[in-house]
Amino acid sequence: MKLFKLLIINIFFIFTITPAAAADDCEKSNTCNDADILKRGYLKQQFYRALATGDVNKTQFYIENKIFDANEKLSDYDDTPLSIVAYHGGKNAVATAEYLVQKGGDVNHDLKGAARSPFLTAVWKKNNDVAIFLIKSGADLSVKSDRGYDACIFAHRWSNFEIMPHIPNCCERIKKIEADRILKEDKLRPADFLQICKN
Repeated sequence: MKLFKLLIINIFFIFTITPAAAADDCEKSNTCNDADILKRGYLKQQFYRALATGDVNKTQFYIENKIFDANEKLSDYDDTPLSIVAYHGGKNAVATAEYLVQKGGDVNHDLKGAARSPFLTAVWKKNNDVAIFLIKSGADLSVKSDRGYDACIFAHRWSNFEIMPHIPNCCERIKKIEADRILKEDKLRPADFLQICKN
């Protein structure tokens, strides 16, 4: 049954991808007609869906057949495949992220949104398996959010205490901040933080 399903998917792609390759070529040469633009948009939606749902096989298909690359810009915020995986997480997110990095996906791609990197995106959405993978893959933890928060402060801001032990010196930094009438102790170091950063 699985083999039959793969055969059907491949037949579908054969009939949709060949025209898509032409749409990609016209995009590069700025000669696209309306049909080319619509085909490319449709395929971007399908690729986005594959990334968002952790469909490694479809992700591989789109990249191996050079329909999209591992650093393709897929939104007005300059989202790349890796930042989409970081945003959505899910069952196969780490496997998808690993594949994208193997194919040259930029772990430090500069995004236009509040979370300025795939790592900050994973922290924001609490997709910590992906965030940990990105750290191991060389994510720059000094990249700041749109409001100037580095990885540690960004994690605290979004109450993602679980990632803090994986960010060098993060727990220690938060422990050293003095509470005051604005930064009250229970907000600065809530019970979840104390449990996770107890060592």
